[in-house]
Amino acid sequence: ASRLRPENPAPYIQLAQLYVQAQRYGDAVQQYRTLVERTPGNAGAWNNMALALLDNGSPVDEAVTAARKAHDLVPDDPRIVDTLAWCLFKAGQTTEAAELSARAARELARAGGIRYHNALILAEIGRRDKALEELEAALGTEDAFPGRDEAEKLLSKMKSGAN
Repeated sequence: ASRLRPENPAPYIQLAQLYVQAQRYGDAVQQYRTLVERTPGNAGAWNNMALALLDNGSPVDEAVTAARKAHDLVPDDPRIVDTLAWCLFKAGQTTEAAELSARAARELARAGGIRYHNALILAEIGRRDKALEELEAALGTEDAFPGRDEAEKLLSKMKSGAN
């Protein structure tokens, strides 16, 4: 289908999503790269490519660049703000990551994955009490976010007083 109408993003998006579900992140990145070449104003594609780059083990700066591009296009979408915060966190830029993550968590309080990211960033910058609060909030949602099992283990560990 993409050969008949190369400007149509749907086939690339669907294929990339299937690759992500199959944990074939390199293939997903390739689809997102093609998509952003053909539709450079597609913030969702830039955002998802940033996440796939992280999952693929690509250089973090590539993920940050893609996330910044998505954020430049749509700066008020809390999911895009969260992705940029997460990429910055992975790049060791915790101050900016914490500011953005807090904003995303406020704006999408029912998104467990965003609250989980915020908790990890808060824990990293030494705000343990707030991180614990965010973990509890993340796990209090019905959101089946990636990392939920790890969030449950971390919450248990933090409540027991372990580091």
